Amino acid sequence: MNPLKSESKSFSPRFSLKGKGSRAKLGIAIVLIVILAIGAVPAYLQGEWITMSFAGIPLPVWKIKASWQKPFPVKNLGQIRRIRKEPIDVPGWETLENAALQIGGHEWHGQILARDDDRNAMLFVFPQKGPKEQPGVEWVDVDGFFKWNIDSQRSFKFTAEVGDKKASITARLLLARESRRSPFRLHQTVAVVQWYAWEWGGHYSPLRWFWLDQRLQLQKQRLPWIAVTVRIPVDPKSTLDTIEPDAEALAQIVQASLMENVFSKRN
Repeated sequence: MNPLKSESKSFSPRFSLKGKGSRAKLGIAIVLIVILAIGAVPAYLQGEWITMSFAGIPLPVWKIKASWQKPFPVKNLGQIRRIRKEPIDVPGWETLENAALQIGGHEWHGQILARDDDRNAMLFVFPQKGPKEQPGVEWVDVDGFFKWNIDSQRSFKFTAEVGDKKASITARLLLARESRRSPFRLHQTVAVVQWYAWEWGGHYSPLRWFWLDQRLQLQKQRLPWIAVTVRIPVDPKSTLDTIEPDAEALAQIVQASLMENVFSKRN
């Protein structure tokens, strides 16, 4: 079986909250989301409900739209699309193999990385294809594709610097067990880092991108994005605390490379 041609079916976790307090908070959050979305652009009175995933939970969001207006162009979209076929430069790591693979019905680009000290890792990216495409359920697709049994997870922050540019990123960190049923037939414990990268930052939540993109549209601009997943084999006895330094180090390199070689270059 060739894992680079494997494909998993996308799925969404069931939305279930118990308790009146939780329902009240959810109701307040939805009302605030609607008010903010509609109030952001008073002239745009038409819109539609869309579903955005936050921490694996689908939430309804009111998306403003103007039927007469085409989407604003995405900066460096051609350069972003190019990484579907070309490997990303990861300083300090050698790309042993790179290829396209189908995950959740979408084409991702994967790279197998190796370092001089015999450490290895995998990098998977899903770049934005066009101005209408938005991030959504990429992490659900990837988790299902690899059939990860997640032991523990949390968010963490890191920074990446390129020249005088400094980006702050909030990423998702997982410690997971990978069975032989996975596409790569490897029975391993892995550290996983996931985030949506953009030129001056990044976040694992698509909602964060959504609000920033809405604000930029007021200036007739858009926020280009690339979904990133880093997979690092670790010791089975590892914890989130022990895997975070290595995971952060590689994530910083990847983010800096995207900032320098993709987001900042012209088409």
